[in-house]
Amino acid sequence: MKKLTANELLRRYAKGERNFKKIDLSHEKLSNKDLKGIDLAGSNLKGVDFRGSNLSEAMLDDTTLIGANLSNANLTGSDLDGAILIRANLSNADLTNAYLVATHLNNTIARYTKFVNAHLLDADLENADLEHAYFNDADIRHADFRGANLNHADIDDSVDNEYSEGAKFTYGRQGESSSGGLIKLQGHFGDEG
Repeated sequence: MKKLTANELLRRYAKGERNFKKIDLSHEKLSNKDLKGIDLAGSNLKGVDFRGSNLSEAMLDDTTLIGANLSNANLTGSDLDGAILIRANLSNADLTNAYLVATHLNNTIARYTKFVNAHLLDADLENADLEHAYFNDADIRHADFRGANLNHADIDDSVDNEYSEGAKFTYGRQGESSSGGLIKLQGHFGDEG
């Protein structure tokens, strides 16, 4: 895997290059950059600072984004299938229409994040901080939310439709829990709001 600096990537991107598959950008600083449509599939993006960047329609499938900062990033329509975002910061990010199939989001901070119409099939969101996140019309089939903080998350439409089959939730409230020590939901959830 070839190591690339942020400056080199930005220089090549400005010249029209979009294919940067399987590169090592670990711990580089790329905040507030316009990288729409970039292809970083299979790359090492561990600890990269993408705060406030435009990564809409980006190819980020099978990337390693452990500890990356994607807060306030625009990830609309991006492909993050199979990506590893453990301990990443996605707070206030926009993942509308994003593909997150089998993505590892465990221990991720995603407060106020938009997962509107996102594809989270088989995604691992264990122990993620999803407070105030929006999951309207998201496909959460077989997604794992055990131990996640969903306080005040808007997940009504996703749980109440056919795209929630097999998702791992608990419906306990205020200290109640179901077998397996699954999460407790508060805030917006079905008719319980």
